[in-house]
Amino acid sequence: MNIATALMSLFEDRLNAAKSLLAPAHDRELVLAIGALFFLFPLSKTVYVLALVLAIVFSVRQANPTPWWDLIRATPLLWFPIAIYLLVLLQAPTSPADTSDVLEHLRKYARLLFLVFFFLVFVGQERRQQVALQGFTAAMVLIVVVTWIRIVWSSPLLGSQTDGSAFFGDHITQNIMVAFFTLIAFQNARKSKTRPMRIVWGALLLLSVLSITHYSIGRTGQILLLAVWISYVAFMLRGIKLMMACVLIASLSWISYNSSDHLKSRFEQAVSEARSADTDRLTSIAHRLYNYQTTPRMIAEKPIFGHGTGAYHTQICRFIDHPEQCSNFQRHPHNQFLFFAAEHGLIGCAFYIAFVLGLFVCAFRSGARPAARVILLAMRPILSVFFDGSCPMCVREVAVYRRQSPADILWNNLAQPGLSIPCDRSGYQPDPATFMQRFHVFSSEGRWLHGAPAFALLWARLGRSWRTLALIGRMPGGLWVMDAVYSLFLRARPRLQQLVRHLGREQTLPAQMIPALRSDHAGETGAVWIYRMMLALQRDPGLRPILEEHAAQERQHLDAFNALLPWRHRSRLLVLWRIAGAVRDR
Repeated sequence: MNIATALMSLFEDRLNAAKSLLAPAHDRELVLAIGALFFLFPLSKTVYVLALVLAIVFSVRQANPTPWWDLIRATPLLWFPIAIYLLVLLQAPTSPADTSDVLEHLRKYARLLFLVFFFLVFVGQERRQQVALQGFTAAMVLIVVVTWIRIVWSSPLLGSQTDGSAFFGDHITQNIMVAFFTLIAFQNARKSKTRPMRIVWGALLLLSVLSITHYSIGRTGQILLLAVWISYVAFMLRGIKLMMACVLIASLSWISYNSSDHLKSRFEQAVSEARSADTDRLTSIAHRLYNYQTTPRMIAEKPIFGHGTGAYHTQICRFIDHPEQCSNFQRHPHNQFLFFAAEHGLIGCAFYIAFVLGLFVCAFRSGARPAARVILLAMRPILSVFFDGSCPMCVREVAVYRRQSPADILWNNLAQPGLSIPCDRSGYQPDPATFMQRFHVFSSEGRWLHGAPAFALLWARLGRSWRTLALIGRMPGGLWVMDAVYSLFLRARPRLQQLVRHLGREQTLPAQMIPALRSDHAGETGAVWIYRMMLALQRDPGLRPILEEHAAQERQHLDAFNALLPWRHRSRLLVLWRIAGAVRDR
């Protein structure tokens, strides 16, 4: 992934141009379709398709294929879902599976392409991201409210929650989404400015957790709820706060386990099923354990490319001890890694593992809002850096940063025509003069930072050595010291830029002319110093105007040679030429 990330530097100009084209002035229809899609998807498996079609139509109508392609090439994380679907597609014609199974897999894995599509729709578009998250949040609030209505009141329309079933879809999918929603409710409760809103979001958080732990069948949602919060505290907290959060999670888990007869019976049942797995393989836990034994044998038969798209449903029956039980084991091994390895070999499994690890890397390096990390992971750049592409020293500095830059940092060249400059949440937008004066970054939280805070935020996202420098900004007074040093540097920057321009100038002179120009340059240097000494020692008022005129001519000649001949090709004995010019005049 680090090698793939480094390739982003090859597409800087095209990526910046693509970003400016991905922000149409009038996209109300697309924003409404996105909001409807993310609201309907958790509620219905069929109605949301209409919103999805509208979102695709509106986005394609507004987009330009060229920047989309550039964004895909510049984002290594997107290569893996595309590679997975291409592998699924290429193995479909040679698969021994039934046509219906092959078509089912092609339809199911098409969601990977939707992930790529939504990345292109969301990247750099704060408004679309917010509407999508708000639509999902509204749907989850509705699900939680309806769930608790079914818990306290049984009606012919909504049914009852006493059996642990879900009103919207299946209980596993609903519990997974509610587990993610608990993070959103927690963040909204923490950031709400009024007490009533904090109480509302706190209540929704509590009701969401209880609906999973006390009133839902299945263990998937309960395990995922615990995993979500462990991941959250591991990502967001450090030191004593992390230890206290772990103790709190452990205590709440123990309280939930002992206060819920339903939760306790489900996990006691799981232990019992695991102990009796050898005699009864049709229970939930035993079923999974037996799959973990048979699927590796299927993988070992064709380890490289697998058995083909959809082949698991029929081929696994050859590895089951009792073929008459095949219908109980042929749908899925309850492990997506094993599923990929069985159907698409170690190559397909490697693509899938790389994709999942890439999501973890983006989340770990991300400075985005925790809820947005979980729900819209890898769908937005977490940091946008703005630099002056006309400044040679700035370009060299950015090139050093980009060698260790993750894929989710966007580098914006201010010299790029048509570059779109975002506004922060208060509507502030830096003017071009401010951009040229100080270093700027735009964080994923919608804030503009400049100077030392901007450097500290960027360095924290780069390699280990840069992260060490970023620690200075966390020390008391660290940012003040960094900003003072940066201000001193800004005063010296004009002269440093001239030096960098001289050192970095491309050689356009023929090689055979360099020795002659070097000699002429040294001679002009000596001539300038001759006239300097003559003016310093001459007391005749009649000669001074003539000497000043000749000195100005020699100065112009020397400036012309300075502009023509780079530093690295000038004489190493210029000091002696200056001394010789001064001594000769004496």
